[in-house]
Amino acid sequence: MDENGRKRNLKAEATRWLIFFGVAIVLSVLLWLGLSLTGRKNPITSFGTLVSDSSVTVGIEGNAPKSLDIRTEQGTAVEQALLGNVYETLVSRSETNKLQPGIASSWQASDDGLTYTFTLNGGMTFANGHKLDSSDVVWSLQSAVNNHYVGADQLGDLKEITNPNANTVVITLAKPNPRLLRALAGRAGVVYDAESKTNYAKSAVGSGPFTVSTADQSQIVLQRNDSYWGKKAASSQVTLYYYANEESMADAMKAGKISMALPLSASTASELGKTNGITADSGISFDKVMLAFNNDNNSPFSDEQIRKMTRYAIDAKTIAKNAPDAYAPLGGPISPLEDGYEDLSGLY
Repeated sequence: MDENGRKRNLKAEATRWLIFFGVAIVLSVLLWLGLSLTGRKNPITSFGTLVSDSSVTVGIEGNAPKSLDIRTEQGTAVEQALLGNVYETLVSRSETNKLQPGIASSWQASDDGLTYTFTLNGGMTFANGHKLDSSDVVWSLQSAVNNHYVGADQLGDLKEITNPNANTVVITLAKPNPRLLRALAGRAGVVYDAESKTNYAKSAVGSGPFTVSTADQSQIVLQRNDSYWGKKAASSQVTLYYYANEESMADAMKAGKISMALPLSASTASELGKTNGITADSGISFDKVMLAFNNDNNSPFSDEQIRKMTRYAIDAKTIAKNAPDAYAPLGGPISPLEDGYEDLSGLY
């Protein structure tokens, strides 16, 4: 397990909680990067208690995306606002980051791992009223690869993408890619309208439960897509406000200017949690704090026994327990939300 000593350590997962605040709103625990304010379970969250004509205002620390073009815009801001809300993917993720149906209702992989057959949901449409079928999926995947869109490199070596009928898509690989389905649940798996001529930087045409009403560098307004092919969103409008720092976002929350804020540090979360009318909720993120040993020949940690001794001497459980933004000690480089997780915290 520790031949080289690189990053083999106590990995106390000082996981920054994704903290969410709401005024008179019961929130689901959010366990992923963004927010999706629909009434159904999806990769991000759901607001099942909101009435159909409700409007939600959400504060986000950081900059708004410079462009709405989710194909090319770097960073997570555009994903946080649009993925799952406006744009949907061939495969989606649950609130615990597990793969689940999206545009595709089911899929099968061949025994050799080279062929994936996806069966699509029926009756799907884009927000502009255009029908969504297998031809849009094929076109979207081919465009992502040919134009090197964000995330396309995770698709691996694609040999062929075909659609034998309107409800079926077949992806053939040149060699197995165990990360293919995960990639198809991210930006690389977004399905676009092959017939749309929209300016993606300024507008968005997706198949999701929301559309983009307005967007600038301070806010993005999402309107419910009343023609959505799935279960309609519980809220009629969601406005995302972007704040330069955590303090200004917290002040807006206290003043009642926003109904929800995310994500916040543990210290600010504790402070806001003591404010009347504000409820705090938390979940797990992907952040990890790791102790790495320098195993250079001139370092005492080049000796495997010294590394083991040091790991035994460090009380990971107590460190994680006392860190205000920690979730739990972690025995390896993979968090509980990631594929392949195994609890190895008892190893040392």
